[in-house]
Amino acid sequence: MLGNPLTDVSGDYNSKIEFAHNMALLSDAIYESTKENCHGDYFNVDPNNTLCIHDLQVIYKCLERIKPAHILEPNCLYSNTLRSDSFRSDLTTFENTSVDILPQVQTRLCRVSLAIPEDNYIYFYAWANSRDVREALHIHEEFGDTEWVQCNNTSKFNFHKKAISYTYNIPSSVGYHRRLADKKCRALIYSGDHDMAVPYISTLNWIKSLNLSVVDGWGPWFVNKQVAGYTKKYSKGDYNLTFATVKGGGHTAPEYKHKECLSMLKMWIANDTINHDYKEMMLKKSEEDLLLRSI
Repeated sequence: MLGNPLTDVSGDYNSKIEFAHNMALLSDAIYESTKENCHGDYFNVDPNNTLCIHDLQVIYKCLERIKPAHILEPNCLYSNTLRSDSFRSDLTTFENTSVDILPQVQTRLCRVSLAIPEDNYIYFYAWANSRDVREALHIHEEFGDTEWVQCNNTSKFNFHKKAISYTYNIPSSVGYHRRLADKKCRALIYSGDHDMAVPYISTLNWIKSLNLSVVDGWGPWFVNKQVAGYTKKYSKGDYNLTFATVKGGGHTAPEYKHKECLSMLKMWIANDTINHDYKEMMLKKSEEDLLLRSI
């Protein structure tokens, strides 16, 4: 199971511009000009191709204030100061929490998502750095002064910057998926459809390159009678792959759509598929209800 997976560096990067255009973040004129002048490759750019470089600079200006992980979320700044004294008082609910880590907590200044209250991110730090949790996770005492952080930026992958503490030397893992497609196994690949960091477009492209047969065509899947995303199922011998989008999800889809992602996972584990025929799903539910009543 993979979610919004970085799989092919060049393909994933190039799909960002197509995705931005599809989401009305770029005009048709800008997109078509860039596609023509850069020959569809925005990752390995010829430094002498001035027309391509100019177009990419225009695109950068259009997208620089958009949050890649979720294009509808505010692109928040960070601060090392806590928002209010009320947060400190709330921390009394965390027994044995070290208050020393609080001034270093990074808080988002502008996030107002109703789905994920801003303070939830702050509580992560308090919970993960509490002594009880560290002991329960058997974190060695030698790491007692090492603070847990949400994202370790020293090993974070950036398309054009070298990570500080990690060497990325595999530009594409599509070959691994191609070998898995010859095995007896099943896969669930899902994408938050508002993620511009690793857009669903690039994921569909590398899945297509596996040359699998389409078992179930593109269609919606549901949670509580509402469209939760779209799914497509592929097969090759004993190998089955289900692709699903999570409507309204970002780069870490469960962060934004936890209920929908949990339902998706349960459906896939239970019967290797995600219901995308609403009438068939409701008919099946009615049959199950009748069976239960007769027992």
